[in-house]
Amino acid sequence: MSAPAPIPAAALPVIVAIVLLNTAVWLTNGLFSPLAVATVALALALFGHALVIRGAVPETVFAGFAVVGVAVQGGLLLACPPLNDVMFTSVVSAWPHYAAWSAVIVLAMSLAFVRLRFVPWVFLLLAACVVLAGVWTIQTNVTPRVDVFYFQRDASTALLLGQNPYRLTFPNPYSPAESWVYAPGAAADGRLLFGFPYMPATLLAVAPAQWVLGDFRYAHLAWLVVPATLVVLALGTRTSALAMALLLTAPRLPWVIEWGWTEPVLVGSLLLTALAAHRSSSLTALPLALFLSAKQYMALFAPLALLLPRRSTSKFLLLTFASGSLLTLPLVLWDFPAFWSSAVALQFRQPFRPDALSLPALVFHLTGHRLPELLSLVAAAGLALALTLLRRTPFPLALALAVPILFFLSKQAFANYYFLTAAIWCTTLAFPMRQKVSPTPPESLL
Repeated sequence: MSAPAPIPAAALPVIVAIVLLNTAVWLTNGLFSPLAVATVALALALFGHALVIRGAVPETVFAGFAVVGVAVQGGLLLACPPLNDVMFTSVVSAWPHYAAWSAVIVLAMSLAFVRLRFVPWVFLLLAACVVLAGVWTIQTNVTPRVDVFYFQRDASTALLLGQNPYRLTFPNPYSPAESWVYAPGAAADGRLLFGFPYMPATLLAVAPAQWVLGDFRYAHLAWLVVPATLVVLALGTRTSALAMALLLTAPRLPWVIEWGWTEPVLVGSLLLTALAAHRSSSLTALPLALFLSAKQYMALFAPLALLLPRRSTSKFLLLTFASGSLLTLPLVLWDFPAFWSSAVALQFRQPFRPDALSLPALVFHLTGHRLPELLSLVAAAGLALALTLLRRTPFPLALALAVPILFFLSKQAFANYYFLTAAIWCTTLAFPMRQKVSPTPPESLL
C-alpha cells in the first residue's frame, strides 16, 4: 500500500460537482426541469473551474469532502423508491434493499477512517453489498417496463439462436400516448419496428449473462463492481477507494441496474482502460477498444486515445482497431442494411425530446425554438480534437470535459447519460496526476 500523499486541491470541487450532478438526476429522475438543468450546468461549471485550481491539500481534507459526498448521495439513494416499477407497501417489505444499501453507505464512509492497510478489505465488503443489492433488484423486478430491457434481452436470445439481432422487432412497453418518444413510423400495433439499436460490442458484453444466468443485467452489475474493485486493489490508495465509493453510491445506481441501461459497460471498460494505462500495460488497447465501440457516439472521442501512454503508436492503434473490428464487424457485416437502419439511421430519426435534461430542452421551454441538432456533435467532436492536438490533458480528464458537452447540448439526455458523466468524473479522481500524456506529462493538477 502506498503512503498518503498530498491530493490536488482541484479534486475538492470535482467531488462537489459529482454530487451536484447526481443530485440533478435525483431531482426529476433525469427528466427536464429548470432547476435540474441549472444544477447540471452548475456541476459542469464547477468541474471546469477545477482545472484552473492549483496547489494541494492533505489526504484528510479530501477524505472529509468525500465522506460528506457519500453521505449526501447515500441519503438521496435511500430516499428513492427501491424500484421504479414495483410498489412496496412499507419499508419492511423492501428490507433487503435498505439493509444492503445502508451497509454500502456506512462502509463507503468508513473508508476515510480505517487504517490504510484495511481499505481494500473494507472496499471488498462494500462491493459484496452492492452485488447483494443489485441481485435483489434484478430478481425482484424480473421484467422492467422499459424498452432498453427488451432490446438487450431479446437480442441476446436471438444471438444464441443464430438470429440476427438487427432484424428483430421488439415489444413496445409504452402506450400509444407515450410512443411519441420514437421516430414516426417506428412503433405500430404494440411492436417497435426496428432491430437492436446499439452497437454489437454492447450486446456481446452482456449476452453471456443472459445465456448462463437468465438475465443480462447481471453482466451490468459485474461491469460496475469488478473494475471498480480492481482499481482499488491495484492502486492501493485511500483516494482511489473513496472515488470508487462515490461511483457506487450514486443515488440512481439501483435504477440503472433495474432498467438495464447500457452505461455500465462503458464505465467498466473505461476503468479497465485507465488502470491498464496507469500500469503502462501493452494491453491497454483491449478495454479501450470495447469502450470506443460500445456506443455510437464514442466515435467522436476516438482521437482522445492518442493521449494514452504507449510504447509504439502504430502497434497501439493497430491493436485497438483490430480489437474493435473483432467486436463490431461480424454482426455489422451479417446484414449491413439492417445494422445501419437500426443502429445508425434510427438515431438521427429520433425526435427532439422536450423532457430531456439538457440545454436545448431549456431553450425550447423558454423560447419555443430548438437549437440545431448538430450542435452537440460539433461541439463535442471539436473539443475532443482540440484536446488531442494540445496533448496536455490526460485521457480520463479529456473525456470528462468532452463527454458532458455532448450530453448537455443533445436533443436527448437522461439519467443514464449523466450517470456515465459522473462515473468519468470519479475516474479522474481515482487517477490524479497518474496518467501520462504522450509525449510529455501534463501540468494540470488532475
